[in-house]
Amino acid sequence: LQQTIRNLFKTMYLPLEPGEMAVLHEKIRTLSSSKAGPFLFDSFKREVEVCFAAMLQRLQEVPRENLLHVLSSEWENLFRHVLPTLDMILYVVKGKGSTSVRQAFLVAFRDTVVTKLDLEDLLNADAGNLVPDGIRHMLLILYNVSDSYPPTKTKLKLEGMLARILNPFLGFQGLYEGKPEPTVKSAEPEIASRRKSADGVPLPRKLSRPMSTQPRQIETLHELFLTALRKQPDF
Repeated sequence: LQQTIRNLFKTMYLPLEPGEMAVLHEKIRTLSSSKAGPFLFDSFKREVEVCFAAMLQRLQEVPRENLLHVLSSEWENLFRHVLPTLDMILYVVKGKGSTSVRQAFLVAFRDTVVTKLDLEDLLNADAGNLVPDGIRHMLLILYNVSDSYPPTKTKLKLEGMLARILNPFLGFQGLYEGKPEPTVKSAEPEIASRRKSADGVPLPRKLSRPMSTQPRQIETLHELFLTALRKQPDF
């Protein structure tokens, strides 16, 4: 399994050998029912993080003017080939709680690679139209991974990146209009800071469907979007 993961990262769009998927499934089923079973998910996470650390080193050596295009190409391979392949191989493997292979993979990529590259200067408002579509897709997919509440520092950093290239953009900290700071601040950070358990750990918001039980909040968000859209010259 370790070698398969490394091979997927080493060569773009590398297909598995005939019969390799069946062999891997059998090995994983055997491991899952053994004493090593509880550690299988953590082993996968560590291996992926090692591969992403190596990717970060390669990307840091790319000239800044080419970085977004190279990163977009890496993301396309990861999202269209590496992640689906790992999902198929490890479909029986689950992490703690409801953490999936897909979620762990995307969070590791976000925290180990994307937020370590300091892309902000390449995503400023002037360069918005020059940002590859793959980068926009990558940032949106990574931002929509829900791994903690309130969001981690790395997710908030991602929010700042999206705010530079999407206008308007509604994030955890408020409504953005082409700048890294919100023009209309959200009350959510303050609400999150107040919702703490006895040991000081922030409590998650309990919404079965995002904002479906918050009619007044929906109206407010609708008004914010309309206000931002009216400011657009072609609205």
